Amino acid sequence: METDTEIPDIMTVTNLEVISGTKFTDFTIPAAGLTLIHTGREQASTTLSMTLAGRMRPRRGRITITAPDGRAYRDDRRRFQHIALAGVPEIDSLERLVTVRAVIREQAAWHQPWWKPTPRSIDNIPSYTQAAELLGFTMTNDDATTLVGELDTLSRLVLRILLAIMARPDADLLIVDDIDQLRSMELRNKLLVKLRDYSQLKPVIATSVNPDFTYLCHNHVTLTTDTYQITAVNQ
Repeated sequence: METDTEIPDIMTVTNLEVISGTKFTDFTIPAAGLTLIHTGREQASTTLSMTLAGRMRPRRGRITITAPDGRAYRDDRRRFQHIALAGVPEIDSLERLVTVRAVIREQAAWHQPWWKPTPRSIDNIPSYTQAAELLGFTMTNDDATTLVGELDTLSRLVLRILLAIMARPDADLLIVDDIDQLRSMELRNKLLVKLRDYSQLKPVIATSVNPDFTYLCHNHVTLTTDTYQITAVNQ
């Protein structure tokens, strides 16, 4: 990321309360790079992610998104349409006995005109291949007969992120909830590297109850119900 120019904010959050008794102090998210939101363990982190992404309505407060064209919007519906969300099992869990190829082709079929046939080969699905390259997901059509349940834990989560990106091809922002579902810190760091690479294309938020020990993220937001701190690393 460039360090000699000021980066505008893509998200501004004020007076946010996501569940009763959980009110966050105000914070902003830069419009470039990978931002880690570090929350406490009992602070409704997933509810926060779903609220920021427009999948839930806040109890109170305002969430403003400033799109790349400079236009700002605050309504939940626009956030739902223009923010990709991954990592929430309630909305993106995958059937373990289905092939990787099948879930990718199904996602592609849902998000193209009804009259347009879905390519038989995932190598010919641009929305998949572009994101897969940036995220380092190297599965091609020839080996996509692998069952979802046969993937390692990191690859399964990356696949869920890929599907979220395919579902919102015009998204202004990607949010990945609960990267701590990868129990290994080594795997967690590998995921952060992948998200950092993808953030070259569009900004990414990852939420975690752990800080960024290895400083892989460009920006860090330490967020609790009574304190707020942001640190720009810009590596």
